[in-house]
Amino acid sequence: MRKTLIFFVLVVLFSLLVASAQAQPAEARPFQYMVKFVCGWRGPAPPVEDQQVKPGNYATAINIYNHNRSGVVGGAARVALWYRTGFPPPPLVTNFAFTVVNRRVLEIDCLDVWIRSNIPPGTFLKGMVHVGLDQRLEVVAVYTSQTHDNPNAGPDPGAGHSIDVEYVKPLIVPIAP
Repeated sequence: MRKTLIFFVLVVLFSLLVASAQAQPAEARPFQYMVKFVCGWRGPAPPVEDQQVKPGNYATAINIYNHNRSGVVGGAARVALWYRTGFPPPPLVTNFAFTVVNRRVLEIDCLDVWIRSNIPPGTFLKGMVHVGLDQRLEVVAVYTSQTHDNPNAGPDPGAGHSIDVEYVKPLIVPIAP
């Protein structure tokens, strides 16, 4: 009976923690991280169009590591999609809440961006993920790409591969009590 009561109390406390994490948007968290993302296949573009990103397949993985020995850390994220001057901005993507369990790594990747943005997976996207956390944690962005001189030549001819790992520093924002 006592074990059941303790289990019930723990479940209620965990539920309250998750509920409070969901109630606060990324902007209301004391530790905020702005992480650039590039996702999807970028085909060849005519010279007059966007040449800032060369043709290729791009992926971004944002890893959030909770180095604490115990407990969970609440967080929230918001996806901000890029747009050009003179064009209407895309709709805002709502916050999504999460928790990061101790000694574990939570990953936000391209699939999360596409799903949260309501955009078909594989579509080329650029933008920022605004991550807000209740405690300072390690946030690392991993960028990979595979380019092709000739996208019709198959999986490898003319291909170049790259990987870049960036440690993201937090913006420490004073939050009024």
